[in-house]
Amino acid sequence: MIPRGAEQTRLVETIFSRIAGHYDLANRLMTVGHDLWWRRVTARWATTLQPAGGRAGRYLDVATGTGDLALALGRARPGAEVVGLDLSQAMLGVAADKAARSQGCRLSLVQGDAFYLPFPDDAFDGVTIGFGVRNLPDHLAGLREMTRVVRPGGRVCILETHWPGNPFFRAVYGLYFCRVLPALAPLLTGDAESYQYLVDSTLDFPPAQKFLALMAEAGLSRLIHRPLTMGTVALYIGTKTPR
Repeated sequence: MIPRGAEQTRLVETIFSRIAGHYDLANRLMTVGHDLWWRRVTARWATTLQPAGGRAGRYLDVATGTGDLALALGRARPGAEVVGLDLSQAMLGVAADKAARSQGCRLSLVQGDAFYLPFPDDAFDGVTIGFGVRNLPDHLAGLREMTRVVRPGGRVCILETHWPGNPFFRAVYGLYFCRVLPALAPLLTGDAESYQYLVDSTLDFPPAQKFLALMAEAGLSRLIHRPLTMGTVALYIGTKTPR
């Protein structure tokens, strides 16, 4: 059972602070490296639209964690300013180490809450979040806040875990995700609780059509839903409706 409200926020910060040092290795092994590709695809969609005035652009990655998606944004749009925001200072510490080793990336890191983004309206040309919306106690409120800070005509791109549509593959994947993954997690990270939370929060995530409806309610249009890797993850894309 997933706690709600402030209790879920505290749990998420505690969990990700605890596994920060093992997070990247666990991701690479458990996704067979696909997680880096998923983030590259997300970054390309977020940066495809040319910012006005010939600018390189400014992009925000919410729940940036160890910074992989934020760095992918910088590579997809060379010269752009990228801001990564996360609750966990421990995760941001790992991201800062990566940014220091990444040549030419203009990445700033901010500790903050996805419900109270410390930026003015229309501040970014694109906003991304990777595997973070399911950690928000109120999906709609989080979507509205991300929509607030992206410029009219800019994109909000959301990468999330997903259940495959094919019944056979869904059954096989369910066995891996719900049984094998929680058993592997303690061996990789020494922390079983964190990855049990991953399973529970994924099961709790709304179906695609319901989530797309929330995106529309938040002020996003031209909605796109793209399953990736046989539907085990999904990319949701919305464009902020011009005023």
